[in-house]
Amino acid sequence: MKGEAFYTIFQQGSTFVNINHRQKLSKGNNVIKLSIPSKVISNSLFVVPKGDSLVTSTHIDIAKDSDDRYNQFRKYEGKEVSFVYKGKRFSGELIELHTNSLVVKLKGELRFFDPKDVKLTLPRASNKSSSAVIKVYSDKSVTEEFNISYVVNQLLSWEPVYHMRLEDGKALLTHYALIKNDSDSEIKNGRFLCVAGDIEYSSGYHARALYSFCFDATEKPPRNAPEPQFKQVTELQRYSTPEDYDLKPGQRVKIPIGKLSISFESKYFIEGSEVMMKNEFLNDSNTLLNAGTVILYASNESGQLQFIGQKKISAVPRHETFTMDVGVPANVTAVKSVKGLTNGKKTYVITIKNLTDKKIKVDVSDRVTKDLKEVNPRDCKYEDNHLIWSDYEVKSKSKKQFYYVTKY
Repeated sequence: MKGEAFYTIFQQGSTFVNINHRQKLSKGNNVIKLSIPSKVISNSLFVVPKGDSLVTSTHIDIAKDSDDRYNQFRKYEGKEVSFVYKGKRFSGELIELHTNSLVVKLKGELRFFDPKDVKLTLPRASNKSSSAVIKVYSDKSVTEEFNISYVVNQLLSWEPVYHMRLEDGKALLTHYALIKNDSDSEIKNGRFLCVAGDIEYSSGYHARALYSFCFDATEKPPRNAPEPQFKQVTELQRYSTPEDYDLKPGQRVKIPIGKLSISFESKYFIEGSEVMMKNEFLNDSNTLLNAGTVILYASNESGQLQFIGQKKISAVPRHETFTMDVGVPANVTAVKSVKGLTNGKKTYVITIKNLTDKKIKVDVSDRVTKDLKEVNPRDCKYEDNHLIWSDYEVKSKSKKQFYYVTKY
């Protein structure tokens, strides 16, 4: 392992931390005490010596803040705070906090709020560190190397991001891992493994349940490494970063982790006289698309990439689709008109003009408020007071009409 630490980041919010630690041991009993993140899972510590020393016991001293909620608030008197009171957000200087009133200066005026109805967001304070306490016996004086693992909540998070551009009838995707340091601690020389998918733990969050899984992508596990004790709920995918990274608190880094291409089809949706263009993307690649953010680009007339839009997507298995709004097209139009009254009937006509250089597919719908008497084309459906024609082709440089007749 090249990095000082290896971080396996799960989308559920936990991070498996694995570090190599060198320690001088004296002959006999030794105690190693290491500072670790405050939100470590208490039973997750797992220590394996690479030499002949013997780990006799391990435990974690969890950092605790002895201040109660009232004293926490008192620390921020005289500072700017943000809070929600009965559904409305306020920001101002916290003057005083009493058991029955919160005094805040808002735009130069003192306001009093009932604390039980206040959801107060305090300025961010530094987390205290927890400690890993490791007791080791050695039969000689030696420098030993230990592999130390534990699980932390709210240390790191990651999200898949796809930059997608349309070219020659294909959607070309560059897959990124957007990694964020959610803690108050700086990450130094970190190598990351991002895991997409859901895991259900049979024995709770425990480093032993993750050990073999994580090391499968890094190096051989040490002797006596336990088997994983979890099951996959959805398909799991792992993405390892190619180099080491430093991340300051709150900092993000976007790391490319792969490329792929999928098919797409442009479709036009007409509601009365309004036209909206959408692209339907088919995942015909050899991998699952993870839940994340898709950012769509297309080349303009000068060949430069132009931002079209972005969308949060759920996981898209192979051979399934997702759609994205592209916008209002200038070269496909729709006009709705009324022909007139005859024999107590009214005729509505929707005319679609395709001014593009290729045939297009359209879905046409319109709200019908009166009794329906006749439709053309007849291959349509009627749902929730809407008449719907689906998957109709309109040839290049031509028009197509849809009409229906109702009782006046």
